[in-house]
Amino acid sequence: MKKLNLHQTQNQFLFLLALSLLIPFSVFPQKGELILEFAAKDFITNNPVLLDSIKVINLNEGGDTTIYGESPSLYIEWISAIDENSPETKSPIAIQSIFPNPSSGLATAKIFVEKPGVFFLNLLNINGEVLASLSQQLDYGSHIFTIKHGNPGICFLTLNDGIHSKTVKLLSLPLGIENNCSIEYSGISFKDGINSIAAKVDTVAFTFKPGNILQYDVSADGYEVLNFQDSPTESRAYVFALQAIQYDTLPTVTTADVENILANSAISGGIVHDQGSSIVSARGVCWDTLPNPSLSNFFTVNGAGEGEFVSELSGLSESTTYYVRAYATNTTGTAYGEEIQFTTMEEIPVLPLYLIGDGTTTGWDNTNTSLEFTYDSIDQLYQITATLGGGGLYYKALVVPGEWAPQWGTDETGTSVGGPLVYRPNETEPDPLAMPTPAQVGDYLITFDLLNLLYTIEDADLAQTMHLVGDATEAGWDNTAAIPMEKIAPGKFHLVANLDADAIEGFKFLVNQGAWAPMYGTIEGASFESGVLVYRETESDPDPRSIPPPETSGDYFIEINIIEMTYAVSVW
Repeated sequence: MKKLNLHQTQNQFLFLLALSLLIPFSVFPQKGELILEFAAKDFITNNPVLLDSIKVINLNEGGDTTIYGESPSLYIEWISAIDENSPETKSPIAIQSIFPNPSSGLATAKIFVEKPGVFFLNLLNINGEVLASLSQQLDYGSHIFTIKHGNPGICFLTLNDGIHSKTVKLLSLPLGIENNCSIEYSGISFKDGINSIAAKVDTVAFTFKPGNILQYDVSADGYEVLNFQDSPTESRAYVFALQAIQYDTLPTVTTADVENILANSAISGGIVHDQGSSIVSARGVCWDTLPNPSLSNFFTVNGAGEGEFVSELSGLSESTTYYVRAYATNTTGTAYGEEIQFTTMEEIPVLPLYLIGDGTTTGWDNTNTSLEFTYDSIDQLYQITATLGGGGLYYKALVVPGEWAPQWGTDETGTSVGGPLVYRPNETEPDPLAMPTPAQVGDYLITFDLLNLLYTIEDADLAQTMHLVGDATEAGWDNTAAIPMEKIAPGKFHLVANLDADAIEGFKFLVNQGAWAPMYGTIEGASFESGVLVYRETESDPDPRSIPPPETSGDYFIEINIIEMTYAVSVW
């Protein structure tokens, strides 16, 4: 190829420039372009959201284009130059831009077609000779072509649909490759993704000019469609905050195991893990003797909202199979947990039970009822705190005062700490062995489990002494002079004392003289006549309130029970 020196190049350029001025043609300035990138996040969590599509609508020019993808991009370009196409004459085809022009032999042409069809492009030199040609099937819209025109000088690009024809002029500087001319189709002008010209789009007459307002209709699976308007003037990246669609959903609830099953009651409950689309207004359990219980059967109400709850099933029948489910209700409806089946116990009549024996304070006097057991209906246990007299002594339990049957004893395996219970229903049955007492004299908690036929004995760990102190007493607040009380039973003490109505605070009870703990007082606002006791174990614990002084000075009978944690005061 012949080399051109700088002087020759300058002369040829000036010649072509002068020639271009003599022959009218359209000059296309630098094109404008925007690259719009789109992404989304959850409005609440800020987690990324994968997009389905974005419909871009030009609110000024009309028309729209829809791009698809998880994070799509849109490339927009426009041109402000005027070509030979008369603005007054509407044409179904147009050559919208050539860029760059002049070029060094390679340019991009953008054409517009109003209707689909086969279109013909020709590249001609100034003598009318065809340098390159292309026939191309095109859909509606704007399309991109790559033009190679290596011969320096002026050439012409023509677009023809068989009826209409459009022509623009190209100027090639003497810097390209000679005798290398072609026309290649590159794709439509709006693209999904910056790196490929072809795009997955649905386009309806979409055009853009600077200053136009674009509306973005943003769609993502599971989210409300967002409508957002903007007038972009430069490339930018959008991140849309999308609101998740709020579907009407029921709560999520599970049923707790059934526990403490008795003849007439049981304990269950559940957990509301998720309230659904609205707040849980009621929760609890429902039950029936048939499967799939609902709120049309028996049910409890145990609060509202999310979280764990406990339900008591009451009014049950003994030895009966029931079905229970937890439930939770919101505005959408009621959801149920899994169903649990259980059977109530056989009802055991609660009979009185009395402690007797030479190891107790009553001896073997079967008419003495002073040592009566208490019954815990929840745990179904009989219990009594009693003073037992040391090793080598024994005790039993009777049901009917003055009768030796029914009675409870043990067998040869029974010990001073526990063992099996043996029942004697009547006096024709053999007499069971008596339970041995512990080796040390003291106060013990005795428990009879009639369901499992077991008994236990454990140290009651109760104070053996008690003293009265306070400014309402003769001892004042001198703990070394605290007045001793008489122990009448395990955990029970009494005393007759003179109390002063002019006292400021009142009185309390000390376990040991000379020590401020352990101590028993009462609560704020307690009355003089009776009330509850409050225990202070060590001097680092809070000091309980004093029992207030009487309205009238005089002698009073004072009783306390540190097992039941009560006190009582009466005029002597």
